[in-house]
Amino acid sequence: MPTLTVPDDPPLVTWPDRGLIGILDLEYTAWEGSAKRQWSEPWEWREIVQVGVLLVDAGRAFAATDGIEILMQPTRNPVLSEYFVSLTGITQEHLVSKARQFTEALDDLSSLFSAADLVVFNGYDGAILRENCAMNGVAFRWGGDRWYNFRPLLAQTLNVPQQELISSDLPDLAGIRVHGRAHSALHDCKAIAAAFSAWRAAGRL
Repeated sequence: MPTLTVPDDPPLVTWPDRGLIGILDLEYTAWEGSAKRQWSEPWEWREIVQVGVLLVDAGRAFAATDGIEILMQPTRNPVLSEYFVSLTGITQEHLVSKARQFTEALDDLSSLFSAADLVVFNGYDGAILRENCAMNGVAFRWGGDRWYNFRPLLAQTLNVPQQELISSDLPDLAGIRVHGRAHSALHDCKAIAAAFSAWRAAGRL
């Protein structure tokens, strides 16, 4: 993937105990081995295909107050790989019939991002969203110091290696079950929120 000058987001330092938190999760174009290659081939753009945002109340054990999931149409690699389809369950036919253009999708996300006191995500999703804005020549509208990667803090809190903290697997780590399709953006947001709630109840967050 061509290098874009998009800095990583800062790590979350402390777990919030109040306020509205936006949990962000992305599914973006991938191919067999692309993660190991770190999307290093010149054609391996990390284009967002699906975005989920769940607004939760940290003062009420991360109870959900609103949420949205949107399909976006990739343009550099418009045909989804078999690997991606198998991983996410998103088919080419579903994408063609339901996907929004990137700028339209951002408009739909704006109210949730604006309402959140913090936006958190597991890894590099914040940077990838900003990367997609740069790809599409769109200004990132929600700047400032509200966007944080929670993975390093969660690894420290649980004493678990960061590479084991897959969003859809967090409920298993918390000893709970969340029904739904793993690697679906809004489901993974809900999985994160449910795990946070269980750990908060156990006094770990």
